[in-house]
Amino acid sequence: MAEAARVDLPPGRWRGLAPIIFLAVIMGAAIAASIGMAFNIEAIAKRFGGSNAAYGTLATVELLSIAAGTLAGSRLAGRLGPRNAAFAGMTLAAAANFGGIFTGSIDQLMVFRVLAGLGGGSVIAVVMFMAGRSDRPNVLFGALNSSVGVLGILLSIALPRLIGAYDITGAYGLYAAMAVLALGFIVTLPGRAAPVEGEGDQKAPSLGMRQWPPLVGLGVIFLGHSALAIFIVRIGVGTGVPMTTLGYVFVAVSGLSVVLPVLSGLYGVKVPAALFAGVVLAMLAISANIMANAQDLPMFIIGVALYATLPTAMMPVVLTAFARQDPSGRLAAANPAFVTLGAAVAPIISGRVIDIGGYSLVAWMSTACFLLGALLLAATLFSADRARRAQA
Repeated sequence: MAEAARVDLPPGRWRGLAPIIFLAVIMGAAIAASIGMAFNIEAIAKRFGGSNAAYGTLATVELLSIAAGTLAGSRLAGRLGPRNAAFAGMTLAAAANFGGIFTGSIDQLMVFRVLAGLGGGSVIAVVMFMAGRSDRPNVLFGALNSSVGVLGILLSIALPRLIGAYDITGAYGLYAAMAVLALGFIVTLPGRAAPVEGEGDQKAPSLGMRQWPPLVGLGVIFLGHSALAIFIVRIGVGTGVPMTTLGYVFVAVSGLSVVLPVLSGLYGVKVPAALFAGVVLAMLAISANIMANAQDLPMFIIGVALYATLPTAMMPVVLTAFARQDPSGRLAAANPAFVTLGAAVAPIISGRVIDIGGYSLVAWMSTACFLLGALLLAATLFSADRARRAQA
């Protein structure tokens, strides 16, 4: 079965479900710790105690290391080959996750989380590299995005129980086991990716001044979103809700995150992008304040359901507008870097804001970020809407 799943990209072609499943498992092991970040913070609090500022710093450092690993992995995949680059990255992630179990302080843990982030980020880059070079990238990207939602469901079931019983040993032990399992799938990857015809002759177009405001706007929006999202589990625990119950809440939310992007991509793009994004950002601001001030489970569920899923509905519409405004693909291709950077910076800021004024102050900070991001996005979205009307 492993031999049949080998794929040379290109000119080899993806056939059957096996290569898709293999890549989904590999990427799932690489991103599991970042998907479970909010649970990880609760596990760290159980083991070491500490302040929200300390948790926020740790999360920011780990997310920045993932971004750095992704940049490095995108170059190594072409030079070393997908199999070698992914195997090295996943081995580092597995060792760092396992080593983090035995740390005696948050500062020591941070070193292992940086190593795990670098390794996992490089593997993510390899998966994206392979998917982008396949003859059916739309199928692969769709399947990989859906698999993230499925992973969220599984982690929401497993992590509350493991953390409740074993704190960080349960969390990082699970991530280490997933990484070791993924190594078995990585050995089926091609040793080298065959060159694309004409590759190396064309330079990627650089961003112009008009492309920076909407990209910075997205980064600011996700800074505001992650500022509160990273502490969702802490907020829920603070309302007296058991972590196992929170797990079931996040299972339902993850299910919505699988469906909403598909519906948005099919039907949301028929609505003016500026109107759609404006409504979503306004609802995000409202849900942020609902969640931050939740006093019981029903109020918390309403806030989380909106806050966690609305960005997944907004992004297909915004990226379609980017593609319409900039057919070269520069805007759409550059957005992950800005989104990741905004999300990475958020925890170190919001952790300190929480220590000063609680979750409600962070909710107002998030609201300000949503407003500023909307202003930076507005010109591009209005321009894309005018182009859409002209084409119609």
